[in-house]
Amino acid sequence: MKHSLFAAMMCAAMAFSDTVEVTGVGNVTVPSAQQLHTLDLEVISIIHFGLNTFVDKEWGFGDTPPAVFNPVKFDAKQWVAAAKAGGIKRIVLVCKHHDGFCLWPSKLNKDYTVANSPWKDGKGDIVKEVRDATLAAGLEFAAYLSPWDRHQAEYARPAYVEYFHNQWADLMDNYGPISEIWLDGANGGDGWYGGDPGKRTLPKPAHEYYEFDRLLKALFEKNPQSVVFGPDSSRSMNWPGNETGFVPDDYPFVRGGYFRPPECDTPLRKGWFWHKDQQAKSLQELTTRYFESVGRGGILDLGLAPNNEGLLDEGDVIRLKEFGDYIRAYNAVDFAEGAKVQTQKTAEGTEYSYKLNGSKTFNAVDFREDITKGMRIKGWKFVIDGQVVAEGKLAGFRRIARFPQTTASDVKLIITACDGEPAIKSLSLRYAPEI
Repeated sequence: MKHSLFAAMMCAAMAFSDTVEVTGVGNVTVPSAQQLHTLDLEVISIIHFGLNTFVDKEWGFGDTPPAVFNPVKFDAKQWVAAAKAGGIKRIVLVCKHHDGFCLWPSKLNKDYTVANSPWKDGKGDIVKEVRDATLAAGLEFAAYLSPWDRHQAEYARPAYVEYFHNQWADLMDNYGPISEIWLDGANGGDGWYGGDPGKRTLPKPAHEYYEFDRLLKALFEKNPQSVVFGPDSSRSMNWPGNETGFVPDDYPFVRGGYFRPPECDTPLRKGWFWHKDQQAKSLQELTTRYFESVGRGGILDLGLAPNNEGLLDEGDVIRLKEFGDYIRAYNAVDFAEGAKVQTQKTAEGTEYSYKLNGSKTFNAVDFREDITKGMRIKGWKFVIDGQVVAEGKLAGFRRIARFPQTTASDVKLIITACDGEPAIKSLSLRYAPEI
């Protein structure tokens, strides 16, 4: 019922405009309702699990036998509980990686799915169990099907396009609701290709060969709440150009005529798939990734890698809980709550003065621009006792800037450059403990 209500709300929101009129500026590109909802999630996760998990690889060639797949302790609820403890609100399951092995008993694939493995005597369904556990925990389910398939004999030929679309139709019809799909840039190269090893090159640009327009039309009709990672559209999340989980200072939020918020993907460990010699990143690195993704107007997509028994390693579970606890504590207290605000025009720009309820100790300013009116702010600085302690160019959905711990009762946010009038939605003062 909860997810049906959400889908209905998103249907109603689909009329959200892609542009607004800003006085003195003209039309300004703005996010869709689906993008705003995704930004509000802040932290999501992509989970890699498959044949690679059992053979210590990142990219399988497409010829690993399904007989190696046997996660004897598989527990989707353990994955989801650990993710939820880490503050993750959407799970993107890699249902098929580049090797072509399907984590569900696809009727379109007779030789390379969980049905051909010894796990549960070929009667298991990883996708269903993860989807069910995800929704039961109140999280959103999403899916990734690699466009590149190193196992399929017809890859890079016309017949593969229909296979790919039919696979997606199978997932959408039987494993929804799907809140996001991934369409990345891995498109061709060497593979097994049904026993014909060699290199395959697409006969035309990827978006044309795979017919992404047709796929997105079907996605949005069946899942109106969904966004897509990859192709240009008014519901797209964008790769920020790195896999280290941060938004570059020069990231262009509007491209191709669309608002394109960044989805910052980075693995919890070194690799995307599980390798026994790897461990989770430090809490310091993970929190830095949060402040440089969510704190720069994007979302953090943290990669999880269950082990060859079908469980997240205990060290990963502990680190996720530590990360979630840190972020929850950071967001729990706002030292600017109840502050009196005055706004005035000065020679520097628009000045917002905040008089706090007494002296407060903090080390981060955390403010939001109302981006339903466009990302207008092009320059800002934060001032305490006449000293600039933080400054930048863009603001956006959320902007977090940390600085040395300070105690004050009055602070100022000055918008030094803006297209039209600034629209500050909120300002918080928070404390981010050193690790």
